[in-house]
Amino acid sequence: MSEQRRHNRSGAAEVDNALVQQTERSLQTLMSKFGEPHQRLLQSLMDQGALPTEKACALFRQSLRQSLREGEREAARLPEYRTSESRKQAIDQIINLVNDRLRVIAFRVIRAVDDFDAQTEYLVLASQRAYSPSLAEFAHLSPDEVGLLSKWLEVIMGEGRGSIDQIVALNKVVELPNRLSRDRAQAVIDRLARSNWIVVDNDMGVLRLHQRAIVELGAYLKTQLDADECPLCKWPVVNADLHGQCTRCECRVHRHCMATLTRAVNGAQLKCPGKRPDGRDCGADWSNDENAAPASPMNLRMEGDTTDESD
Repeated sequence: MSEQRRHNRSGAAEVDNALVQQTERSLQTLMSKFGEPHQRLLQSLMDQGALPTEKACALFRQSLRQSLREGEREAARLPEYRTSESRKQAIDQIINLVNDRLRVIAFRVIRAVDDFDAQTEYLVLASQRAYSPSLAEFAHLSPDEVGLLSKWLEVIMGEGRGSIDQIVALNKVVELPNRLSRDRAQAVIDRLARSNWIVVDNDMGVLRLHQRAIVELGAYLKTQLDADECPLCKWPVVNADLHGQCTRCECRVHRHCMATLTRAVNGAQLKCPGKRPDGRDCGADWSNDENAAPASPMNLRMEGDTTDESD
């Protein structure tokens, strides 16, 4: 009897091992080829326009489980995506597969770090068609609503804070040729917030651009509103409080991009990636040198720092 039980346990273990191996093969197939998990994630991006990468990984993991056969679900050792590196590898693979399918309709999924919170990264579903200078196609707004949005963008980019006071935003209706009501302006704010084009910060009483809008309107912000382009990620610098500026070529660099560059050089000489007015590489030394003069290109001037540069 005892020998029979041992035989049964041995047989069950072999079945379990076979199921685990089968499940691993199923997971590898699901992750390496465009399929239902990718379609579900893409549908969420189409619905919301942008997703934090942590949420995107959680949705993808859930979709992987749902795509397995019932017997495989219990045996599945699903990826956890607990570390930033594991999430990066997963997202890179997902983006490559999804973008292969989106290319024919002139869309793509882009990774973008939040200009206002460097700890948050988004996946953004973006059109590859540039918006016209009139913003006529933006967010399905009427011509009068587009005029109001353009007023907001002028303030958002013109004052360097990357935001506009909510009261100021509502009062911009008086500057329009065809004046809108403040209720209509508030409805525009609510609609843009729901679709992840703007962020309403009630604590600060301001509106700011969501990362989706910064990605989608990148060309417009740079060509029509003279937004500086970060030489590393090529996206516009929207929030002046979270960027550095080279003292030689005066290029502006996102702090999170600067941090990425610093890690990449791994202690080697850190050089400015910007361009001089004549088009040549700047190459200013950004290495940490305590003896460098305050005006030296070796110092990366960080806007928003509280330290006194004259010390």
